[in-house]
Amino acid sequence: MKTQQWGALAWITLVVVALGVGLSMWRDHDASAKPKPAFPQLESQLNEVAKISVRAANNVAVTLERTDAGWVVADKSRYPADSGMLRKELLQLAHLELLEAKTKKPENYAQLGVQALDQAGSEAIEVQVFGANNAMVAHALVGKNANGGAYLRLGHDAQTWLASARPAFATKPEDWLEKEIANIDAQRLSKVSVQANGASYTIEKSTGNDTPVLKDVPKGRAVKDSEVRRIIGGLSNLRFENVLPAAQAPSAKSAVKMRFETADGLVVETMTYKDADKIYTTFTPSFAAKPPTAAPAPSKDGQAPVVTPTPSNNTAVVANAQGESEKLKQRLNGWVYVIPAHQADVLMLNRDALLEPMVKTKAKK
Repeated sequence: MKTQQWGALAWITLVVVALGVGLSMWRDHDASAKPKPAFPQLESQLNEVAKISVRAANNVAVTLERTDAGWVVADKSRYPADSGMLRKELLQLAHLELLEAKTKKPENYAQLGVQALDQAGSEAIEVQVFGANNAMVAHALVGKNANGGAYLRLGHDAQTWLASARPAFATKPEDWLEKEIANIDAQRLSKVSVQANGASYTIEKSTGNDTPVLKDVPKGRAVKDSEVRRIIGGLSNLRFENVLPAAQAPSAKSAVKMRFETADGLVVETMTYKDADKIYTTFTPSFAAKPPTAAPAPSKDGQAPVVTPTPSNNTAVVANAQGESEKLKQRLNGWVYVIPAHQADVLMLNRDALLEPMVKTKAKK
């Protein structure tokens, strides 16, 4: 065989050997083994889970705790957590499967992202789930994504695995918060009173008319109906970015105040102000019973008139509104919310923003 052919064969041999060595770094067991549950007992204990700890490098950490009132984010002054998101992540963890064993060698952990959190450059996320009596029911060190799943280690075990999915436990406390503030349908609103920049204005809807009307429009000015409707819908699907206890929030130097009233008696007062690059809002819910609508006089033939109950005289509707106000009080009182700019804009509109510019007409000669 020619020298050139021998050289080519030797090169191919070296490549094959190198590939074999490389693969052996990542695989310690038979790759054809059947997948197995990572945490076989977790699903049956989901209702007993009492605490979840999520940690990353550089002391980044989140602690979620179950209370009698529901889940809270301990690192956010125990504000309510998004229980739907939390359950989704726990279910994914409970259904997680180990597909294939990889390396056990610590020197290879960094390439898979599963090195200990105290090691320089660690990319891992540590998830710990605790059940009754603070007993740990799941513990994973999650590394890099791979083939639709992720590399991970179970607890402090040296063995690395390719898992069927990547547990997506957020490491920022604010990502776990229940972000909805209120979702009050604009159809329910009957009146909004506003104080902004030293002036005030009122928007009302008359009985039987769903069109909101700006009161006391200056002569010669046209109303921007779209902006008026925005204010009436100001509490619809309202969400926040972050939250602070009132004592920790910056004080308001000037603020826009709004009072939203529904036909059934629910009242929500807002105070919105800007500090640096953030916009803060407080919400004060209450209930104000409205006098019942007077019944029409009987007809001349003596027959009693047919009366269609309105929210103001429908006992069940009013009771629901009163109960709603109590729930909102429990959740919103004592907190200051950082809200996104597009929603803050609605809660800070002054009267001029609701009016078309004054059209100047030329004086007749």
